[in-house]
Amino acid sequence: MNVLESKKNILIIICLICFSMGLAWTVLPTISNLIINNAQINSQVTEYQYSIITFSLVCAGLLYSIIAGIFGQIKGLKKVLLSGVVFCSLSMFIYTISYFISSQIFMLLLLGQFLLGIGITSILTSLTAYLFILIPKATAMTLTGVFASINLGSFSCPIFFNLINANRWGINSLIIAVFQIILFLVAIKIIPNLVNPYVKSQKNKINLFKIKNFLFWSFFLIIILYSICELTFTYWGIIYLHKDKNFSVNLSRYSLSFYWASVGLSQISICWLLKYIKPKYIYRSLPIFMILGFWGMYNSNFLTSVILSFVIGGIGMSAFIAITMNYVEHDFKQIAEIASGIMFMGYFLGYILGSLFIGQIIRYINLSTIFLLMGFVSSLILIYTFYLIKKSKKI
Repeated sequence: MNVLESKKNILIIICLICFSMGLAWTVLPTISNLIINNAQINSQVTEYQYSIITFSLVCAGLLYSIIAGIFGQIKGLKKVLLSGVVFCSLSMFIYTISYFISSQIFMLLLLGQFLLGIGITSILTSLTAYLFILIPKATAMTLTGVFASINLGSFSCPIFFNLINANRWGINSLIIAVFQIILFLVAIKIIPNLVNPYVKSQKNKINLFKIKNFLFWSFFLIIILYSICELTFTYWGIIYLHKDKNFSVNLSRYSLSFYWASVGLSQISICWLLKYIKPKYIYRSLPIFMILGFWGMYNSNFLTSVILSFVIGGIGMSAFIAITMNYVEHDFKQIAEIASGIMFMGYFLGYILGSLFIGQIIRYINLSTIFLLMGFVSSLILIYTFYLIKKSKKI
């Protein structure tokens, strides 16, 4: 097998792993209206408990992200990547158990989300560094394409749950778990170990806490702001449409699917556009779509305008993390594994801050106002991208 064919097979299995991760990641928001205040199950989950469950995932991600980065540098990125698949599968098994033991649904979902957070973190932190080492000259394109697989999985999840076992979400969780175990067994044979070649040539270790590395922590901050915005769309979008806009559960799910479809298709389109357009131009334009998406959700009252707002917001969210990580990996390639871990620590920190903020403030204001506020946060992201591009080595 030649090198090109080998890399093609590696990318295929990585994309499938990311697709399965996207499925698992979106299970909780997909079933949110089935578990919140549902009289058909023995133990109901309140909106406040729901915010705690979402907090469990991001808390695990925050705690494990830096550990995963260090582990990837010492033990190898392949081990971290494959362990992430196992944790994701285990979390789906626990989701299945929570469906059949509904009296303990809150505690089981809490544990399932925590394990899912470890799994997602393991995959994401190892993935960006792994692809940078595997294909260093096309990192932006490769990352954008692979991240599209995650979001296509997220797009497929609500449709999967609507069409198959609509209310028996435990069965679907089991199907996802088995799919991930199969991928794990295949990946052991296909994915090789890779070593960061830039570590050997490093003369002086980078001290991230020096003032000259203010750029690194600026990337860290913008990822925090972005993840707060992403959380609002993905975890509260269905609830917002159902509770505030009075859409049915199915319509709310399908609307979220349009968001994920927009994210995935935009990533594929941007992956192609990066052949001809420099990343900085796309990077500056994405926050504009975020702003329009949030403000559109705030003002929309009809299904068509809501779907359009979801689509526009999805475009803005699509490649932002991938292009940010492209800049980070090139600017700090000597510590690619560690840098990746810290960036995703910022990503999950944003989720924690967003979960706590929304979980508390929702007692005093409605979700419409929260979506409006996120439009202003997106405006800050837009301004910040100009500074980052100016200071980065990667043009």
